[in-house]
Amino acid sequence: MALTSLAAVLRRVAGALEELGVPYAVSGGVAQNYWGVVRTTLDVDLLITLPALRIPVLVDRLSREGARIELAEALRTLREEHVLRATMEGVPLELFVPYLPFHASVLARAVRIGIEGKAYPVATAEDLVVLKALFHREKDWSDIAGIVARQGANLDREYVRGWLRSLVPEADDRLRRLEALLAQADRPA
Repeated sequence: MALTSLAAVLRRVAGALEELGVPYAVSGGVAQNYWGVVRTTLDVDLLITLPALRIPVLVDRLSREGARIELAEALRTLREEHVLRATMEGVPLELFVPYLPFHASVLARAVRIGIEGKAYPVATAEDLVVLKALFHREKDWSDIAGIVARQGANLDREYVRGWLRSLVPEADDRLRRLEALLAQADRPA
């Protein structure tokens, strides 16, 4: 998938969200490519804040933008997985809705970053590290390693540690893996 296609889809989805007054932050691979090591990404992930009563309005608006999305399925996945899934021009979309206090922090701390000529609110490097640690997939740990390496001393490690410690059990492997990546980044080259 060409970046231009992803950027075009992001522009259309962001425009729909902005038109509806829906706060959002770009996350996932698009944000990772800004903060970490650039890699191929095939989808657009956003964290959005939208009351459940307005979901039908958003589904209708995205449908008018060309998204393939069904209201019943959107309501089901929102209820069960806290995510609304769609496709637009063959690009998968995942619109996550907040269900943790941490998500409010992600949205509040998002920074505006230019992507192919338009500025979008993007999750910070620290918030992206926590989000990816919560997903806890191998590709996420690879992304975290890239973010930690690229951000170096600019990464607010105490913020990351604080949120992750508040979200996972004390003996959780995610805490150990994070500390190992931070220690590795501190070693001289």
